[in-house]
This record gives sequence, structure tokens and C-alpha cells, in this order.
Amino acid sequence: MAENEKPAEVWPFHKSILLAIRNEDLDPEGWLWLIRRTLIPAGHDAILEAMDEAEINSCWDEEVVLAKQHVLEQKRLAEEKAQQRLLEEIEMLRALEAALAAIVGDDDSATPPEETETAMGGASVGSDELTGKERLERQLLAISDEFS
Repeated sequence: MAENEKPAEVWPFHKSILLAIRNEDLDPEGWLWLIRRTLIPAGHDAILEAMDEAEINSCWDEEVVLAKQHVLEQKRLAEEKAQQRLLEEIEMLRALEAALAAIVGDDDSATPPEETETAMGGASVGSDELTGKERLERQLLAISDEFS
């Protein structure tokens, strides 16, 4: 392949590594080196499983252990990052819930349910303008759509 030529298929890192590990014609030195020097965003368990299944000469045992440790560390970091994102989303939702409660108060009886439902679909009953609660509900729906 020429230096500036693109490959026929391009895969995510973990899939490329899996193919390399499973290719018995490749020397493990290359993919072991690559694994230990790469941020691995996904596919941690599959990589570890493929390494366990690969028939690797025992001279590579130490490198395999170090590569597995690196994959496990990358998995831990990815899980921590996902947990942090989830906590941030929960905080945002709690803030939005508090803002909604502050606008409408604890008593939801101020706006009849059918008027709110109609307003969520477009037009409000008995009014050409949306109430503060209706505007906030629309904003909350738009934000929740972003996370879907």
C-alpha cells in the first residue's frame, strides 16, 4: 500500500487490535507494543479475552502481563469517566428539577393537566402565550431529547 493510500476498511482501535491478536502470522511484539502505548476507549474485555486465547510463545509472557495490566487500567479509567458523566447528568437534571419546582411551586394544580398536555403538543388551551411552566417543560423535553 502506498504511503498516502487509504486502506479498504477502517476499524475502531479495539477491532483492529483484535484482528492483529487473532492473526497467527503476526509477531506479537508489534501488537503488544501498540497496546501498551495506546489509549484504549472500548473493547477492553474482548482484547483481554483474545490475548488469553492467542497462542503466544512463552518468551512474551512478561510483555503479555504488562499489556493486560495496561488494558485493565484503560478499562478502569473508561469506567470512571462514564461514571463521572453520569453524575454530571444527574446533577444537571436535579438542577432542572429544582428550577421547575421554583417556577411552578409545589402545587401543580395551578395549570390544568389537559392545558399542559396540549401546550406540550403545540398550542395551549385558553391562551395564545405559553406560561412559564409550559416554556420550562418544553426546554426540559428539548434537553432530554439531546441525551436520548
